[in-house]
Amino acid sequence: MTTDSSCRTTLSAKRLRHAQILLCEGGACGNCSNGGTIKVPLAHLRALWKERNLTPQVSLAVTSCLGPCEIANVCVIVTQAGSTWLGRLESTDYDRLADWAQACADGPTPLPRALQAKEFSRWQAQR
Repeated sequence: MTTDSSCRTTLSAKRLRHAQILLCEGGACGNCSNGGTIKVPLAHLRALWKERNLTPQVSLAVTSCLGPCEIANVCVIVTQAGSTWLGRLESTDYDRLADWAQACADGPTPLPRALQAKEFSRWQAQR
């Protein structure tokens, strides 16, 4: 942490990443369990992250609810360039996320087309 000439504190993280994936595991409302969505394969994903040592480039975080439940399963990928929302994730998509994280060893790379096809806009257009 440093202080610039205007007395503002500048924060810095010790562990810098190329990206972070936030996975929605569903909220207490139970809405995500409706509609035939699959259970997020957390044990499998955590094993992949550990086996491939992916955390130094892309961290994986599990949340209780990201919304929007109507297109579950949902995740958001956050990079320095912004955030990318993905919906209706299926079993194979979680493996694709791990493959993408591995490809980010030297910096963020474009998502595979199969994941790009699952992108959606989370925010209303500004007027």
